[in-house]
Amino acid sequence: TGANRRDVEYLLVNILDPNRVVGRDYYTATVLDLDGRLHTGLIVENTPQRVTLKGENDKLTTIARDDIDQMRIDEKSLMPEGLPETMTEQHFRDLIAYLLEDPYLNLGVVAGPFKMALAAPGPIETADDPLTAEGVTWRPFHRGPAGRLDMGQLGVLGPPTDSTAYVIVHVRSPRRLKTYLNVAADDGVRVWLNGREIHHRPFAHRPERIPVELEEGVNRFMFKVHNIYGPSLLEARISDPERVLELVPPLPVRPSTDSRK
Repeated sequence: TGANRRDVEYLLVNILDPNRVVGRDYYTATVLDLDGRLHTGLIVENTPQRVTLKGENDKLTTIARDDIDQMRIDEKSLMPEGLPETMTEQHFRDLIAYLLEDPYLNLGVVAGPFKMALAAPGPIETADDPLTAEGVTWRPFHRGPAGRLDMGQLGVLGPPTDSTAYVIVHVRSPRRLKTYLNVAADDGVRVWLNGREIHHRPFAHRPERIPVELEEGVNRFMFKVHNIYGPSLLEARISDPERVLELVPPLPVRPSTDSRK
């Protein structure tokens, strides 16, 4: 997830030639123990007492220093060479397309739970700035590339019925840009963009594509996620075929010091 996966040239270089540039933290260590077993992985710990290696799926293996027969460190990546040679051209295209897929809105702040209906206006909706609404505590979150926001995991899911949470995500655009927002939720959802409501759906289980126009600079998406029973989920992703959009952590808007305002 730390890779620059939205830059096609970066992806091609690192897939076609994974050993071209390898940082020290990603050198591969091979350890042969006294029982003749071979262990391979990234070095997590290397002390006079033991060596710990991290292998596939983050599996950790610790070998006592006294049990090591031989140890070698290679300036090579764990990522296999020759991957494209094992795939058809179409499969390789599909792989790149998957890695370049439009980003989920997975970085922001969340508040709740509130007991209210989807259509009922709350203090967050009526505040001049939702991030500074009186009596509201916003919690930061950052989820992985899958992007699904689980209100229960985020700590903003109340008991049924009418458990409501708010999610705010900021998206920076280099210019005014027309694009699409894809949204699905369980159960209902309302969406605001820069203070204007752009979507209202009481049953949002199926994704829906909404045309949006971003302003130059930072744009604020606010989601009101309503739930009656069971889990409460939100999936939101924004189309970015030019790879120019950036998610930035939401910060409260400071009151203006301009006396004319």
